[in-house]
Amino acid sequence: MERDAKPGAGSGSGLAFPGDCGVLRREAYFVAHAGRLVLPLQHYSLANHVPYGYQNWSESTRHLLFGSGSVTVRLVTVVAISPCFLVPLLPLIAVEMLIYWIIQMWRKRAAQSVSAHYVLICAALSGLLLSVVIGRADIIHFMYLIPLFALVLGWMIDGRDIPGRLFREVKPIFVTYTVIAFLLFATPVVAARPQRPYRVQTRRGCDSTCPLHTR
Repeated sequence: MERDAKPGAGSGSGLAFPGDCGVLRREAYFVAHAGRLVLPLQHYSLANHVPYGYQNWSESTRHLLFGSGSVTVRLVTVVAISPCFLVPLLPLIAVEMLIYWIIQMWRKRAAQSVSAHYVLICAALSGLLLSVVIGRADIIHFMYLIPLFALVLGWMIDGRDIPGRLFREVKPIFVTYTVIAFLLFATPVVAARPQRPYRVQTRRGCDSTCPLHTR
């Protein structure tokens, strides 16, 4: 009886068996690493929290764009960089169109195939908008998705299924502005194409890059 009482007394006194030690080690490991898993959510989410459509411009860049040059140069600059403000609006227009076409489908005011087409695509674009807002809603992340968000711009240029008399009246002005603005927006990128090899500094060292026309 005394031998049987010793293990009980030992366990009651705070002694742990090898199996208990393994469990405690696993629990301590889980607790220690659980904080590391939550760390990115706590810190990177705050770092990535920016206003919707944030342009990532410094004070010197803002002064160069809007505070220098003649009135004509400033006007051309505003038109040239206006796509940076238009692109973040495209997914918001897609959300509005989603609501509109869901109502049209429910009330059967339009062809079901047309309504289903717009509902499907606008729902996908709304999901992409949600992913951008959850991540980092700056202009760079919107530009990554411009091939998809440009569908809304194409619908607006076509104007066939855009409701409202006002839009039909301003459509020629909007189309002209869109062509000029995006042409000016793309011109510096095309004109700045390198004509000779240049070096790019990376984490693994310098990388020699060749011009596009020599590749």
